[in-house]
Amino acid sequence: MGTYRRHVGALLWRNLLYRRRGWLGAIVQLLLPPAMIAILVAIKFALKDSRTFKPQTIEAIYPQESIKPFSFQDYVTGVISPRKCVKKPSYLSNGRRRDFLFQKYSIEGINPYEWANPFLKCDLKNCTELGQNVKDTGCSINVLALAPAKDSDKQRVQDFEDYIHEMYPQIPDYEEFGMDH
Repeated sequence: MGTYRRHVGALLWRNLLYRRRGWLGAIVQLLLPPAMIAILVAIKFALKDSRTFKPQTIEAIYPQESIKPFSFQDYVTGVISPRKCVKKPSYLSNGRRRDFLFQKYSIEGINPYEWANPFLKCDLKNCTELGQNVKDTGCSINVLALAPAKDSDKQRVQDFEDYIHEMYPQIPDYEEFGMDH
């Protein structure tokens, strides 16, 4: 305990000597924080009665419709639907994004700004003429791949695949894509 007290005493004595030698800096260090607080308090009281500083209650806004998330059925419908080149809609012509600004055509039903289907990716640059079918050339389909982690999980994976084909019979079978099971 005595050693600690001597160390703290020596440290405080050293700091006092530094403060005495640089008395102007010590005064600034002591007076600057209260001066800053005084300035902030003065600003607060100066704006207290202003129109923009008064508290106001903002009523809550509740949407009339709830947001319906996409189901897997919506994703499947997007993947199997026909995709043809059409005249570019006005929402792509407003110049928000320059990458679509010089495109003449768009893909029917696909808004590239708000496309939420992770299984279907389409490139508008493949639309070169009106009415062109870009289902095979202009779009790529991400595949839902199923694979067991262990040999004991094979039946579970097969049951899930059967469930997907039973629930969504419009999904083409994997043999149509030239894939082995």
